[in-house]
Amino acid sequence: MSPTQLYTAVVLIILGILFQVEVDPAFWKKSVTARYRIREERLWELVTDIDNLHSWFSYFSTLESIDEFPLAPGKQYRVGYNFFIFRYNTIFRITRLEKNSYIELVGDGFMKPIVQARMQPISADRCELTLSVELLRKSLLFQSTVAPVMYFISSQHLSNSLFLLKLSNL
Repeated sequence: MSPTQLYTAVVLIILGILFQVEVDPAFWKKSVTARYRIREERLWELVTDIDNLHSWFSYFSTLESIDEFPLAPGKQYRVGYNFFIFRYNTIFRITRLEKNSYIELVGDGFMKPIVQARMQPISADRCELTLSVELLRKSLLFQSTVAPVMYFISSQHLSNSLFLLKLSNL
């Protein structure tokens, strides 16, 4: 066996091990928080208004309902992402919803993303919004190579979204 073949075999074995080893993806979860001078109910209306979501939420490039169900667990959306020169489409569905306080969407794509929005009242006329993204793919290889780049991009989009929400609707 030549040194090149040996080196290739060792690299492939290491990659195979990294692919099989699972880690807790919550360790890398990204969250951003902002406070707004607005009542919790009004912020909920803004966050869950799908027709105007594109005006402030830059994480999704496109978002459209693919069923006729009301806003509730099980409702599905077709989501498009623009990544540099290509477009990636996937389906998200609402898995958890607590009116005026929490919504969770889970994607069925390669990275298995979860997007969450949590609203908490601070006072009678102020509340806090936390947006977070977690990639549920458990492979150590994924979490140590692709995921850091995706989390960086996600955190930039989430921060930008909170800023745009403050500018556009409040």
